[in-house]
Amino acid sequence: MIITSLVGFLIACVVLVVSATLTIKTLIKIAAYLRLSDFVVGFIIMALATSIPELFIGITSAMNKVPSLSLGDVLGSNIADVTLVIGLVAILARGIQIKGKIAIRDTYFAVGIAILPILLMLDRYLSRADGIVLLLAFSFYVLKLWSQRKRFRKTSNHITRKEFLKSVFLFAVAVVLLVVSAKFIVDLGSNLAIEFGVPLILIGIAFLAIGTSLPELVFEIKAVIAKREGMALGDLLGSVVTNSALVLGLVGLIHPIAIADFSLFIVAAAFLIVALVLFTLLLRTKDRLSWKEGMILIMLYIIFITVELSIRQ
Repeated sequence: MIITSLVGFLIACVVLVVSATLTIKTLIKIAAYLRLSDFVVGFIIMALATSIPELFIGITSAMNKVPSLSLGDVLGSNIADVTLVIGLVAILARGIQIKGKIAIRDTYFAVGIAILPILLMLDRYLSRADGIVLLLAFSFYVLKLWSQRKRFRKTSNHITRKEFLKSVFLFAVAVVLLVVSAKFIVDLGSNLAIEFGVPLILIGIAFLAIGTSLPELVFEIKAVIAKREGMALGDLLGSVVTNSALVLGLVGLIHPIAIADFSLFIVAAAFLIVALVLFTLLLRTKDRLSWKEGMILIMLYIIFITVELSIRQ
């Protein structure tokens, strides 16, 4: 039974990642056909698209009354994004150049929103009122970015009508796969937690978060290779904000989160704050993230996973 659940869980994770990747590709083509700007594509559409796995997991887990799985996924994904994902991108690209003071200010703002749900859950509970606060914070973030849209050029339209219609169809198929795979992940993840005797939050933090962070990794590597470092940073910050504010806000609104295992939460929260602060400090050094600094971030992630798993031994 355990092997069946584990294999099913892994297959569902693969389907989730593949369908999320397909969603991203089709959204890029749809945005190009509609002549949307780099701003909309990089900072809003891509940030939302690469957070689709967390969003579907969050909504499904809340509707199944197991929101702790989503909480673990969000915490683990955010930590993975600002350590493992951006660290690997920096190493593969031999460093990431950050241009402009506005990007640094955006980083500060995103860090503040990422820490907000942690502060709201210090009482071991995320209420519906807290969920509304997070959704308002997300709305404010989008409005703030929208006010900066003039900094971005328009994208060119190289997509034919036939490609556009094909992308719309594939997008619909990908969304269906996301819904189905998210449902299987939540159900099988709950079974695994029971069979292994571990909290759902740990399943989300240590295992599910890696899979749901893969879309960010793929997109950011492609963006940096194409010399679009700003778009990669925008996706990273947007994904962290989307996970922290939109996903947890919706989860809290659908089904409030009561934290049963506070030790796992507080360790993950502490590591997230450390990771965010370290990431911000590294960006400020010559407005660049070197490959050596990327190695430091990856080491922090390895330490985080080791500590989380050792808590349950």
